[in-house]
Amino acid sequence: MLLAGRGACVVIADLDDRGGNTIAASIRDAGGRAGFIHTDTAIEEQVKRSVDFALSEFGGLHGAFNNAGIMSKGASLVEMRLADWQKSMDVNLTGVFLCMKHQIGHMVNHGGGAVVNTSSGAGVVGFPNLPDYVASKHGVIGLTRAAAVDFSARQKPCNGLVNFRCASEPANRMSRSTAARTTGSFHGVRQHGCLGPARKNGVDRTPRALNPPLPHASNPIHAVLARDIVREIGKSDNPGAG
Repeated sequence: MLLAGRGACVVIADLDDRGGNTIAASIRDAGGRAGFIHTDTAIEEQVKRSVDFALSEFGGLHGAFNNAGIMSKGASLVEMRLADWQKSMDVNLTGVFLCMKHQIGHMVNHGGGAVVNTSSGAGVVGFPNLPDYVASKHGVIGLTRAAAVDFSARQKPCNGLVNFRCASEPANRMSRSTAARTTGSFHGVRQHGCLGPARKNGVDRTPRALNPPLPHASNPIHAVLARDIVREIGKSDNPGAG
């Protein structure tokens, strides 16, 4: 609603047809532009179709918020069924990979954009009886870092940079308590990086660190988009959940 209120065209891609259509209708009723497409982020064909839908309906893709996630019933590592482990990985990690693959694949050749991934407090600390969830959410942060390094260092010519953030702050009371027990201290983590060529127009754009205080602003609008999404996550009771 925030992005639509600022003039963005919004595509909602989700398994929940009723909820997705309701939100899209609410945006349209408020004077915005929005569409819904049924999407299972663990299935590549459906992810690609959602990106194609955004392009065909609204003429471009300039920002993406990858927030799909599930949590299993919970079991220790030795008691967890392989099927439960695989399902969590398929949605929480592979789903983010597939979304990034098709979103960034378009953005880097069409003026850049902004991508925000939701990890979790479980992406920076351990939680009991959630080995699948903890591993998958740590993986989202690793995937964010790897993508930033990959796209900034390959020096492949493209038409735009992508501002990139991963929100992963364990901000609710349970996360703070668990973080203190696990690590002896608590600190919030927000990963930042940039995607794009190491050089553009003769200027070295290689990141000096994986976690700079602000993302590289190839386009101020894209940077603001990423910042606003992360701020909205921070306002929720559990910004790490996704």
